[in-house]
Amino acid sequence: MCDFRDMTVKANHGIVVEAPAELLTMQIPIWDIKFRSFHNNPDKMRAVVSFNYGYLAVYDAKIVEEREGRLFLAMPNRKLPKKNKDAEIIDYIHTDVVHPFSAIERQRIEDTILHAYKCCLPNHEPDQDVSAS
Repeated sequence: MCDFRDMTVKANHGIVVEAPAELLTMQIPIWDIKFRSFHNNPDKMRAVVSFNYGYLAVYDAKIVEEREGRLFLAMPNRKLPKKNKDAEIIDYIHTDVVHPFSAIERQRIEDTILHAYKCCLPNHEPDQDVSAS
C-alpha cells in the first residue's frame, strides 16, 4: 500500500516514494537461472546468464573474470555516448539497465549466480575455485 504522504518530488527525477522498512529486509528469491552461453576467450567474459529476481526477469548479465582471476557478475548495461560541450561524441560509457539498490543484495545475487555457474562447469565441484586456470 502506497502512502502518498511519504512522497517527495525531486527535480528531474519524478516522484520518489520511500520503501517501508520491512520491504528492505525481505529476501527476494533468485530463481530460474539459465546460462545461454559459456566462453573461454581472452576478453575475460566467461558466460551470459538470465535469471529471475522476485517478479523481475534479468537478461544478458555477464560473468566476467578480472585481471586478478576473481569472477564477478556484470549486470545488463547499455552503451551511451559521452559528449563534449559541442555535442560531439568523445567517448562511450556503460550504464546498468537494472541493478540492486544495496551492496548486500548485489553480493547475495552475485554469490548465488556464481555458485550456479561453478556447478554447471564440467569437472568442477561447487566449492572449487574456477576463476583462474
